[in-house]
Amino acid sequence: MPIKDLAQRYRPQRIGKIRLGIRKKNKQGVEYPSATDYFVCPDVPGLKERYGEKPIALEIFFLFDSTDQIFPHFHKYYSASGLKCMGDGESVWYRTDARGEDRIVTVRGIAVTPEATEDDFATWQEIYSTRERIANSVRCLGTDCPLSDGQHCRPTGRLCFAIVGVPILGYFELTVHQRALLGIAGQLELAKAMFGHLTGIPFNLHLSQETVQVNGKARKIYTPWIAIDPVWMAQELPKRLEHKRLMGAEAKGDVEDLYGTEDVEDLDYEQLPAGEIENMNNSEDGDEDIVPDPWTALWGFAKGKQISDADVKTMLEATGGEPLETLKRLKKKFK
Repeated sequence: MPIKDLAQRYRPQRIGKIRLGIRKKNKQGVEYPSATDYFVCPDVPGLKERYGEKPIALEIFFLFDSTDQIFPHFHKYYSASGLKCMGDGESVWYRTDARGEDRIVTVRGIAVTPEATEDDFATWQEIYSTRERIANSVRCLGTDCPLSDGQHCRPTGRLCFAIVGVPILGYFELTVHQRALLGIAGQLELAKAMFGHLTGIPFNLHLSQETVQVNGKARKIYTPWIAIDPVWMAQELPKRLEHKRLMGAEAKGDVEDLYGTEDVEDLDYEQLPAGEIENMNNSEDGDEDIVPDPWTALWGFAKGKQISDADVKTMLEATGGEPLETLKRLKKKFK
């Protein structure tokens, strides 16, 4: 039998970290971080042979279906000595405070050493403007924290994935912040909602060039982004839609068996044409607009305009599998 308190903490081996920059030295010999327009990869067998010295895209896949395992993200505050505080927006999971020669460490609400006292929480209140207690910890203020300024505490995610072509069992790790965090989390949730799983789906990890304003000046940045491989998407999406159709037909059959066919005729429905969906969205009736799922809007428009599945798949490949962008292009092409 396995050790009970260790079985819940099993995790695969981390092969290495993928970075988004390198360290340089100025004329005074002081090191500083410098962003790159390529992924900085560790020296492991098969990686540089397949993707080159400065890859801008990597073929990846995930080892688990749980987003908590493959993309944990928290509000994190780092100092020169390392991680100082980590919370989920409700409670503090980890914090460390130095007070004289004593060091207070709290992990998931439990003071490790020494035991937390009222003086410790008073010190915490002076720094973070709160002392609302949760067990031995305090409430995490999230973006309302005085230190949540983008320089101290900020949203931080760790994307854990395997890379195609690397013959080592384990995972790579990429640390991302703000913009990339929201984009990657959204893509993972969308993929899991559409296909019901994340393992077995080939993804592309690439850098997206964006222009942002920094102190009134335009600056180019490179944001990591993930997308399902468009070829795989074009092949598997029709299967998934057919599966949903069959499941719907099976569910209808179950209802008919229970109530009889005469009682369920009014329950039958057909997908609304794209035009009617747009009219519903533009309607002023009701408190909230009805916003269709992007895939429903895409295939509803294609059906209404009698666009072939082949044309839709071709356009999906051209847009990297993005349903809304595909819909926009189809509307321009098939007016």
